[in-house]
Amino acid sequence: MTAFYGKERWMTMAVMVDGGYGPLPALGVTYDMVAVTASKDGGAFSPKTVTEDGWRDLGDGYYSLLWNESDMDTLGEYYWVLAIPSIGIAANGAFDVDPEPLTTDANSPTCIVTGNIVDIGGNPLAVNTLNFRPRHVPGVAGPSIIASGHIVTMTDAFGNFSVKLLRSAVVLVEIENAGIRHIIIVPDLPSASLIDLLPPIPLPIP
Repeated sequence: MTAFYGKERWMTMAVMVDGGYGPLPALGVTYDMVAVTASKDGGAFSPKTVTEDGWRDLGDGYYSLLWNESDMDTLGEYYWVLAIPSIGIAANGAFDVDPEPLTTDANSPTCIVTGNIVDIGGNPLAVNTLNFRPRHVPGVAGPSIIASGHIVTMTDAFGNFSVKLLRSAVVLVEIENAGIRHIIIVPDLPSASLIDLLPPIPLPIP
C-alpha cells in the first residue's frame, strides 16, 4: 500500500482466526474491538484512534481501516500494529507515505490514439508490444518534464488498441509485426486513428 501526504487512504485486510482445522474468517469485528498503534518514519509508536466511520466490514473476514488526513502528516515509512485482543489477533505491517504526485494540467491535454491490426486473412492479430516513445527529450508538459521512457500497449482479442498521448507531442511509433517505425505528431484532438497519422503506406509491387 502506498499513501500520499495529507490524503486519506483505506487499508483493506483479511482477519482470520484459528478454526482448529485451519484458518477461518473472523466475522463481526467492530471498530471498538480494534487497537492500532503506528510509528511514523522511525518515530515512537503512538495509538491511532479507530472510529466507527473509519472501520468497514466488507464481509467474509475482510475489513478496511481508514488512515485519515491527519494520520498522513509525515513523509516516509509507516509501521503499524493492529490488535483485536478479544479474539487473540495481532498483525503488523508497513506502508510508504509519499509526496502527492504532480499531474499534467489543463494546458497539456491528451489525445486517445486508436487502431486495429489484422493478419492477411482479416483475422484479429495479437500484438503484445506496440511502442510509443518521444522523438526528442527532454520536453515539457505543464509542470512535468517529458523523459525518454516509452509507453507499451497491446491489442485486445479483436485486434484493437488505444493509447493516451500528449497532444502536439512528436512520437516515434514502433510496431514490429506490422513493419512500422514512423514518427507521428499527435493532433490537438480528443481522439485520432493511428492510420490517419502515419505516412501513406504504399501498396506492395507485384
